[in-house]
Amino acid sequence: MQLPEYFRSYDLPWEIDPEDQRRLRRLLTGGLLLLLLFGVILPFIHLPKLSEAAGEAVPERLARLMVEEKPKPPPVVEQPKPKPETKPVPVPKPVDKTAEACYGCHVQSAPLVKLQRTDRSRRFTDRQGHEVIGVIRPIENSADCASAQ
Repeated sequence: MQLPEYFRSYDLPWEIDPEDQRRLRRLLTGGLLLLLLFGVILPFIHLPKLSEAAGEAVPERLARLMVEEKPKPPPVVEQPKPKPETKPVPVPKPVDKTAEACYGCHVQSAPLVKLQRTDRSRRFTDRQGHEVIGVIRPIENSADCASAQ
């Protein structure tokens, strides 16, 4: 009994066929030689220079239009920029420490550094004489600020 011969091609799909590679190299070499030939020959070809007398005749009407100068616009005079008005900075008024909202901290001779949460709500009367429950949101200062005079 005779075993059949196994055939397997070990060429990878992305490999280039040697015949295709030879053809590509011949084309690239021919193109490069042709480009080199043009690069060497073209600088030696001299073309005649065009003289102005050989140009086309321009109609008189068009020549007048080309020669005619338009008047220049008057120079732009820059207006001086107005100076911005400086508004006076308002001077902050001192806080009325005898007001209802300030009463919790400033009732003593030395103001408190921080008001406890339980002391922030209180009853007071508004301008119409109604009794109102209010919550005070104090301006918390550092200890140095509270003790300053």
